[in-house]
Amino acid sequence: VDNLLNDHGLIFSGGDMNLKVDRLKNLGAAIYAMGNLRVDRDGQGGLATSIINSSGTIESERNLILAASTIQNIRTVLTTESGIYSASITPIACIDGVTGGDCEGGKQNRPFQITQRDHFIVSDATAASSITSGGN
Repeated sequence: VDNLLNDHGLIFSGGDMNLKVDRLKNLGAAIYAMGNLRVDRDGQGGLATSIINSSGTIESERNLILAASTIQNIRTVLTTESGIYSASITPIACIDGVTGGDCEGGKQNRPFQITQRDHFIVSDATAASSITSGGN
């Protein structure tokens, strides 16, 4: 098969499974073999062009062989937000020879403490992808 798309489905084998494909897309789906699982171009180890596992699962209970020029094991959606949620500038005590300030004069010659707090939030995410094998 040139292209195999498993879109939110299940490809299952109670034993060994051999998928002979040039391009495999496993999108939010599962490919599961209770035996060995091989994915390649020709069943002989020839490299497929690509295997994309996007928020999906590829799993074998025994050996797993993925033969491809590129393999992507990615999360379909991962949206983050970040920014500053608090900031302050506060004058601190001026101690000659310690805080580096010129303790004479106005505030422009004084040391200041600058505090900034950032946040990082995952606002949207699909399931993580996994590729696992019970053997090699």
